Amino acid sequence: MLKKVSIHEVAKKARVSPATVSNVVNRRRSTDDAIGRRVLAAVKELGYQPHRAAANLRSGKASVVAVVMPEIENPFFMAIVSALEALACDAGYELIVASSNEDEETEASRLAAILAWRPVGVIAIPTVDVFHARKLIEASDTPYVVLDRTSEELYCDTVCVDNRGAGEAIVDHLAEIGCRDLMIVASSLKTLNMRERCDGTRNAAQAHGFRAVKIVEAGKDYIIASDLLRDKLDGADLPDAIVAMTNPLTLSTLSATTQLGIRIPGDLALVGFDDYEWMLARATPVTGVFQPVNQIAEAAWSCLTARIAGSQEQLQSIRFDCELFPRTSTTGFKPASRIANNRMGRA
Repeated sequence: MLKKVSIHEVAKKARVSPATVSNVVNRRRSTDDAIGRRVLAAVKELGYQPHRAAANLRSGKASVVAVVMPEIENPFFMAIVSALEALACDAGYELIVASSNEDEETEASRLAAILAWRPVGVIAIPTVDVFHARKLIEASDTPYVVLDRTSEELYCDTVCVDNRGAGEAIVDHLAEIGCRDLMIVASSLKTLNMRERCDGTRNAAQAHGFRAVKIVEAGKDYIIASDLLRDKLDGADLPDAIVAMTNPLTLSTLSATTQLGIRIPGDLALVGFDDYEWMLARATPVTGVFQPVNQIAEAAWSCLTARIAGSQEQLQSIRFDCELFPRTSTTGFKPASRIANNRMGRA
């Protein structure tokens, strides 16, 4: 049996985004320009067959799936939404997105408004893993899936990554390069995924015999986190390494260390959770933890559409492995060299 060609393969061949492929195939954009012709050529060459509810689209009765997420500024959440948008377009659905602004009351309000439009399904990244507002979805009898910020209680299909395993991989790498004390920078320990990342990192550090592990809750605001970290690091004995548990916190850490004249990797090593192009576009590339965004989105979409179709199968809890990409921000760290140079040298 021949393998079905995916929209991502067509997008790669045509050198465009998956959403652009869907727009061309569904005649939402011109097919007469260079991009349109390139997409159609890739579709023909690869034998791509889109799965879509074409009749619904033409009649203006396209099925709507809603996505509720904590914030639109976070690049990880936006990457998830982009991947879901491509999948939705390919299947003939419309996608609407709302942000809770990391506030539970806003989350409930946005969900209530969205549910009034009778979406066929909801994909949620909750503000906190308790997700009280899920009761609104359940009362409306709307199928839903929870991503990323899951709960220990399995009340719906969930998709996330192995956060503890990622923390362990980080520490294995840091121990290998000679680190023996560590600062973990977390946003908030109110969410299970953040607690799992911190627990996995701390437990692995203890297993490796690290002298000290300090956890700092820096919040989700870039400026506030930068100021807090600057105060924590100013005049203090530096840890061998900092692990920033989100992309914004990686940027906050870099801001604080730059203001204090702390050199990375000369004075300490740095690992960022999430891996983006900007981490390579630096004189000192940053070691990053990659979350498989497309796989996460595809699994969530598969779970949701199965429930929309009436599946009564047992609830699924799907976890994907992360991948650590070592770069100069850690591989260039030399503990002996740092001691020899003396931390006073950055004053």
